[in-house]
Amino acid sequence: MGKRTRKRAADGSSRAGRDALRAERAPVSGQPSRPQPRRGGERPSAPWGSFPLTELVVLLGIGLCVAGFVIGITSSRGQTAFVGGLVLGSLAGLEMAIRDHYAGYRSHTTMLAGACAVPTMIGTSLLLGEIAPGLPILLIAAVGVVVFGVTWPLFRRAFQRRSGGASFR
Repeated sequence: MGKRTRKRAADGSSRAGRDALRAERAPVSGQPSRPQPRRGGERPSAPWGSFPLTELVVLLGIGLCVAGFVIGITSSRGQTAFVGGLVLGSLAGLEMAIRDHYAGYRSHTTMLAGACAVPTMIGTSLLLGEIAPGLPILLIAAVGVVVFGVTWPLFRRAFQRRSGGASFR
């Protein structure tokens, strides 16, 4: 049997020397440390614990969509049930995206900026539609583009702070 070889660093330093340098660079316990990015495959936990609220909301949304088709998508009750199911499913997905984004797990910058722009466009068309009927669609789209353009860098910076500097993941 031959001798076991030990790998040495290129600069010739020993393991004990590298450990000492690493200990010097570690933050002092009194100083606040930066949030550590999630490297594993596990999603961040919900603030309400192990209760499956998001999954139940998705299930309710699917049930309402199916009920909308069963009732009849041409009737007003069927349309209401179908749209309610779409809204519930979208809100559940948005909640998970917000949780992933602000935990530094995965970037959802574009979706979150769009989630700010679309309601703004809807509100603009409803508000200004009463004031100026026949409002050009380009004006409503311009409002959405401005809101998207303002919120996108803000969401990106927030993810970079939470993920330890990564722009996307």
